[in-house]
Amino acid sequence: MSVRVRAGEMRERITLQTSTGFTRSIGGAPSRTWSTLATVWAKVVTSGGREFAQGGAEATEARALFNIRYRSDVTTEHRVAFPTTTDVWDIESVEDIDGLSKMLNLIATKRTT
Repeated sequence: MSVRVRAGEMRERITLQTSTGFTRSIGGAPSRTWSTLATVWAKVVTSGGREFAQGGAEATEARALFNIRYRSDVTTEHRVAFPTTTDVWDIESVEDIDGLSKMLNLIATKRTT
């Protein structure tokens, strides 16, 4: 089954980020550091979010689908920064849409506390 995303539908700029290691905060807690892998055009489709309690605090979760041109270097170890570099989405799934290495679906979740 061929799924087409027209170039004109890819209106958003997203930043793909890769982990570059860990640092320690002043309190000694490990913190992952990230750098830019690439900035690409995408079609972004967001879905409804949800609110829940996590560790006694309220948290929210949102899901999104990012359609991008095929890249062989994107995995679930990466993340998406959109619409700003402080809004990050954890990639949960990377799918070659039609098996022809033309387009990717990145299914991602954004969590805030």
